Amino acid sequence: LELTPDGGAAESAEPLATLLARRRRLLLVGSAGGGKSWMLRRLAREMAAQLLGQADASESGLPEALRGRLPVLIRLGDWHDPGASLLELMQAALARSGQAALFLDGVDGIPQLQRDEASGLVMDPRLGAIVALGERPEWQGTLCVVSCWPGDATPALAWPRVELLPLSRAQVEQGAAVLLR
Repeated sequence: LELTPDGGAAESAEPLATLLARRRRLLLVGSAGGGKSWMLRRLAREMAAQLLGQADASESGLPEALRGRLPVLIRLGDWHDPGASLLELMQAALARSGQAALFLDGVDGIPQLQRDEASGLVMDPRLGAIVALGERPEWQGTLCVVSCWPGDATPALAWPRVELLPLSRAQVEQGAAVLLR
């Protein structure tokens, strides 16, 4: 790839990941069928594999600035409403695909978590936003898991409950061995 600032002469011929890490925002230009979409999908796959630990960070070839980032690939051809914001497009794309899976980790980690003074139960409006998302018809196909401590399993999230059982010492050692490979 060649980086051409303001349409001028080529500055360098480097991988897209390297250019993105250095410049943070790029306009990828190419003719129809020239590989623009393929290149974006490939970079998104590489970033996802590294994020999920399926590719060693040092062997992935991803610059440090791209490691640990969640890639989100949105088809702009789905932006039918000129009045819709980019955030609305992203939300609609995730909901429409029916392939999104949201993993919302740590109710206890929400800053200034609001609790009922008498019962101590979590009564935070942000949990209401999670519930509302699950009730919207366009999000019905989206999978969602919210993690929380046992005492924070609020009635607001009246979803099927899965409780983790304590691990035995052998299970902890086995898990550690897998992680340390």
